[in-house]
Amino acid sequence: MLGKTNQIFKKIVYTGIVASVFLACVADKAMSAPDSNSIVIDDIEFYVETDKSLYYLGENVQMLYRLTKLGFPSATILCHQDPPLNLVVLKDGKTVWMKVQGWWQVMVELPLFPNIPVEITSSWDMNDVNGVPVGPGTYDVFGVIYDTTGIPDVGVRITILPVPRTITVGLGAGYDFNTIQAAIDDAYDGDTIIVADGTYTGDGNRDIDFLGKAITLRSENGPENCIIDCNGTLAEKHRGFHFHSGEDHNSVVCGFTITNGYAERGGAIFCVSSSPTLTNCIFRDSTAKYWSQSIASTPLGDTKTMVNDGNGVHIMIPPPDPQWRGDGGGISCFSSSPLLKNCKFIGNWAYEEGGGMLNYRSSPTLINCTFTGNSASIGGGIANWIFCRPTLVNCTFTSNSSTNGNAVSCDSMNNNFPNVLEVINCILYDGGDEIRNNDNSTITVSYSNVEGGWPGTGNINFEPFFADATNGDFHLKSEAGRWNPNSKSWVQDAVTSPCIDAGNPGCPLGDEPAPNGNRRNMGAYGGTVKASKSPDNWRSIADLTNDRVVDSNDLKVFVGYWLETGECIPGDLNRNQSTNSADFALLANNWYRSSPGKSVFDFAVATKGPLHLAGNIEPEGVNISIESEVYIVSENSNLALYMIGNSHITGDVFIVNPFGTVDIQGGYPSIGAKLLRELMTMFSTVCFQSNSQCRILTISSIMSLRI
Repeated sequence: MLGKTNQIFKKIVYTGIVASVFLACVADKAMSAPDSNSIVIDDIEFYVETDKSLYYLGENVQMLYRLTKLGFPSATILCHQDPPLNLVVLKDGKTVWMKVQGWWQVMVELPLFPNIPVEITSSWDMNDVNGVPVGPGTYDVFGVIYDTTGIPDVGVRITILPVPRTITVGLGAGYDFNTIQAAIDDAYDGDTIIVADGTYTGDGNRDIDFLGKAITLRSENGPENCIIDCNGTLAEKHRGFHFHSGEDHNSVVCGFTITNGYAERGGAIFCVSSSPTLTNCIFRDSTAKYWSQSIASTPLGDTKTMVNDGNGVHIMIPPPDPQWRGDGGGISCFSSSPLLKNCKFIGNWAYEEGGGMLNYRSSPTLINCTFTGNSASIGGGIANWIFCRPTLVNCTFTSNSSTNGNAVSCDSMNNNFPNVLEVINCILYDGGDEIRNNDNSTITVSYSNVEGGWPGTGNINFEPFFADATNGDFHLKSEAGRWNPNSKSWVQDAVTSPCIDAGNPGCPLGDEPAPNGNRRNMGAYGGTVKASKSPDNWRSIADLTNDRVVDSNDLKVFVGYWLETGECIPGDLNRNQSTNSADFALLANNWYRSSPGKSVFDFAVATKGPLHLAGNIEPEGVNISIESEVYIVSENSNLALYMIGNSHITGDVFIVNPFGTVDIQGGYPSIGAKLLRELMTMFSTVCFQSNSQCRILTISSIMSLRI
């Protein structure tokens, strides 16, 4: 607290009561850092505030110091200066500026009436008492009643930053720095570092430390052109970044490829009690592996022979054998909650858990990310170990491998620390065994395409029809158009992915280009400007169950979300973050609407199971224009249509199951109009059992078939 050279007497007078307090003060005693901006003494509140806590040089700091007598009776403070209230700014305990300069040896009464505040305000222009501009740093703003002591320090701490700069990094002349770490060392919070194209190697360009700074580090022209090559090996381990100083989402890494990392944990990036933002980055060909000696190693790297294995805490006798270990080939997160957007994990490997990513007591959020070709013993794409709460939105997993969950695994010590995993609008297509729940974790998967199936609202199990998975192009094929990254143009396909317009109908559409069906796609490009386009009426927004017809099953889902509020509620069809009567009207307007674009009442026959026609059967059409169309879902049977005898269909046949077959036997059965495959598989098996022959017929779009 602020002191003077003599002993001061402060007297607070109440009606009918006199309370005297003798306060000693010490000459030139510096104030400590403020513990609070508000205290109450003798029913008087002392309160200090500034308009914000973070400033840039050149701004004005708005300050307030207020006293309020809380309740009756009134009070009077006897002060030793006129005016009695003051605002003071200190740095490192030394006075930099004060509102009232000078003081007088006079006694002044400051009356305080019940619940009526007395205050002083001021605007500090960041000049000191001599009119010299101050520099960046941390400052303390205190409210002071001059020449009184005994009142604890009341104030707030503010930070003044230099005006944000743009710092450049490049491999040649003409740049501010030649290594990334040197630029970070020089940066202040709010600065942006731009790294020129090139491959960055060696010290200063690997094992990069943000030092807790809220800065943005970004490449000049994207991850394909700016590469951090760690050159890590088993003998000489190096990774790209190590976040361990409490970084939050204001610490940003954008637009880099990080490759050839090799570390015990986190081959490319290791986050410990830090939560940076990672956007538009590629983490590839990095490894987590090390040799563990005969002492048990905990996830944080310390060693111990004491364990708690359910039989109590005891010494491991004998200690565990030496073994290879390693977690998080791409990224390891320990007690961290990073935000990852539009990132790719390609070909990373971990000896134990998390080929692409390991989470330990962490809650990362991943949006529009792709995992491909990653591998580990547990969790080829992502492994979650002990009390994790990851959220995956519009991510794609393919060609990842593991003996315990090709895409994602949840595990914990003795199943005592289960995780909570949420998966929304994702594609998991790695050959099956997509999600492994080893510890009774709570796993919620919705509006996702999971190979082999997974329970949850809106989930499907179909071939996603990637554009070119072999060469890493996971855009979804579409007759209406998909983005081709090689030609940088929109191209049209002969088939359309079932993942188009199959995302959560309550999620915002994002930046998807028209035509977009007014519904987000599944997968890593859903909600982005490169989302594949939608054929006309490809899927109804009210098809909450993704079974391609709006019926009582969708109504049941809708009722389950009635009056819920928030973002991405499946029943929120108008996306105003509330499920109510307006959404019900949209559901009713689409009632019995099937995809693409018809109501089931528009068909002569509409069935969820396979259709068997035997004898002289000819479904009659609704009217001449529709003829006698047939709609078959047949999700649980690959034999979608079975015809024998002289049965005849004069209209179109719509088959939802992409693996559905048509079996025609004996007599003269016929399909007179078109055989349509909504999902446009490239081959359809048609068996002619009257002559014991089967043929594979190629279907490119719409095929006319008459037998």
